Amino acid sequence: MQKSSFITSKKTGLPLLAFGSLTDISQIQHDESYVTHFIEKTHWDKNKLQHKTTVAHNRFYVNENDAKLTKQEKNILGYLTEGFSSKMIAEKLNISVNTANNHRHNILKKTNCKNVAQMVTFAVKNKLI
Repeated sequence: MQKSSFITSKKTGLPLLAFGSLTDISQIQHDESYVTHFIEKTHWDKNKLQHKTTVAHNRFYVNENDAKLTKQEKNILGYLTEGFSSKMIAEKLNISVNTANNHRHNILKKTNCKNVAQMVTFAVKNKLI
């Protein structure tokens, strides 16, 4: 686990000073299949109450095979790149809409994408389609 903090300039908003700590939590971690990485922005309001906003959220797989898309996920990704909705994909593959949505969600997690547009870009860049 890593915790970093920055002191920023009030004029420019750019970092002036950074400090952080790193803690090994591998012995207490129960799910060893992936590591989640968050980047958060911390700010205080007028009442000096702390608020955190997630800037980025990524998942990195410990086992390379866990990050690979299954054959079915690749099929679904192909249909998504063609503009198919989850309902259309479900009908095409003879699966439930819920199953199609679950595959779609898993593809998002494995590729660290936020939406279908990013998934299509990922598929093209990595020659998956």
